[in-house]
Amino acid sequence: MATNKEKLLQSGVLVIRYAQKKPQLSDTDHQVIKQFIANGGRILLLCPAWVWTGYEKKPLELLPHHMIAKNFDVLLTSSYVGRPLTMVHPDFLVEHFDQITIGTFSEIIYQDAQPILVGRNDKAAAVAVEREDARLVVYSHNSLLTDKVSAKPEGLQFTRKVFDWLLNP
Repeated sequence: MATNKEKLLQSGVLVIRYAQKKPQLSDTDHQVIKQFIANGGRILLLCPAWVWTGYEKKPLELLPHHMIAKNFDVLLTSSYVGRPLTMVHPDFLVEHFDQITIGTFSEIIYQDAQPILVGRNDKAAAVAVEREDARLVVYSHNSLLTDKVSAKPEGLQFTRKVFDWLLNP
């Protein structure tokens, strides 16, 4: 773990993409991530939380993505975000964004975050938040870094904007 801890603390961005039946993060992993955040870490969480509760039948409080997001006062929920989805954050706007919003998104509840993508009733499906020097983007689906999205010009453009926002002060 020490080697992984040092690699993480020296890295630019931690990306955690949800996949079914993956092991939960250990207490040590959570402590390392908290230290990463305290040191100004940048995190991208890709997670449809409804899958964790609906298919894996596990409590939301144990979802690693949820536990990490809570450090930024962002809460993932198992509720769905109704379509149509609209890009609302000017730093992330992409024409024809509807080409990349495949699948069912989970609702994100936030206090000081800025919504990126919202659905019906202004429910957030993606948010960006800063805490001191740390930054977090939560995209409540795990499709963002897949070929279905990244192979499309809109997906590539949006992904670049996410990483630009995370990495630039």
